[in-house]
Amino acid sequence: MPSFDTDTDTESQSDGLAGLLDPASRAFIQDPYAAYAAVRDAHPVARSATGAWLVTGHDDVTRALTDTERFTSRKNLDGDYPFTAETVAVLRQSRFFAQGMFNADPPDHGRMRGLLADFFSPRSVRRAEPMITSVAASLIDTMAGDGRADLVARLAYPLPMRVICTIMGVPERDHATVKTWSNDWTALLVLALPPERQLECARSLLDYERYCVSLLDERLADPRDDVASVLAAAALGPDRSCSLDEAVVVLRSLLLAGHETTSGLIGNTVLHLLRTDSWSTLVARPDLIPAAVEEGLRFDPSAQSTTRVTTSDVAIGGVLIPAGSLVHPMTGALGRAPGALVDPDVFRVDRETPARHLAFGYGIHYCLGAALTRLEMKVVLAELTARLPRLRLASGHEPEFLPGGFNFHALSGLPVEWD
Repeated sequence: MPSFDTDTDTESQSDGLAGLLDPASRAFIQDPYAAYAAVRDAHPVARSATGAWLVTGHDDVTRALTDTERFTSRKNLDGDYPFTAETVAVLRQSRFFAQGMFNADPPDHGRMRGLLADFFSPRSVRRAEPMITSVAASLIDTMAGDGRADLVARLAYPLPMRVICTIMGVPERDHATVKTWSNDWTALLVLALPPERQLECARSLLDYERYCVSLLDERLADPRDDVASVLAAAALGPDRSCSLDEAVVVLRSLLLAGHETTSGLIGNTVLHLLRTDSWSTLVARPDLIPAAVEEGLRFDPSAQSTTRVTTSDVAIGGVLIPAGSLVHPMTGALGRAPGALVDPDVFRVDRETPARHLAFGYGIHYCLGAALTRLEMKVVLAELTARLPRLRLASGHEPEFLPGGFNFHALSGLPVEWD
């Protein structure tokens, strides 16, 4: 597919931009913000090494996220990389390509979102605060006497997983298995996998979906105060306000979104708190915890983008993008953009003006779980600063981030110490 940059349509420039915007490169995995800064002004819409188009300008990002006619969400769970024929054959036995809120356009999106909007409203989410606090306290209890730990493995990963599984209705005995299945599905979505790993993940998805169907059947017979019961009633009850395929896709999507992004955000935010004077500021002034959450969302969100596909040739940011092109509106690029606030490349929790960001997206697909994520972050920071005020990065620690395509930016681990 040729470049359509209307100002400088040169092969050498395309190659240079693609090199900067390569999600498999160590430079991009470790620091995507350097790449955003390098392309933001001159090339706010640029072709990446994968062939996808990256949008990094604020107005262009918001346009791509609100123009549902030209930028469809319908394929945003189809994966960013080609699959082998054998993998596709397995995936077609699954609901991998099926629709379910996250990859739906109006009016289907509104119909499915409406089923769960009340469940994830700020008022409803507040009811979960005692449970979240109990989980956070118990996890910190298990490591408090050790003096050191990997905060990702001991807190940032298990807390959001337990919380979202509880809210969704997944029994505790199944949490670890669901996490493995979710990891496999995520890998299919965002990573360039070797053929044998693609096939393994595709077969894993079939097992995951069979589990989801069985859980919905159980909740139809024995309803509880959880999301699975709501979806079971909608898909299998008399009203049939959504299909079984839609319910399964929504169930597994919420399980993924409800733990993966929050886990990454906890790790990223605590890293930057400990790298700066912000940790001691927060210990002395716990009233700044809400501001610290917003600063983490602005400065280093774990969710970097979503996916859209153009339905027709469309000009955006001075570039003509052909119909059928994969587009990533990079919401993660906006928090550090010049003009977002004073000193956007500095992490501070005591700013006079609130942090501005689109970490939860924009438009009709604004994150359904935004209130839950904010609450989990506030609880974690409150518990950590109160219980481990002398927390610090382990000596000699150099952060390592996981490959996450253009979608995720999260630490592989966070070794910390305290006394």
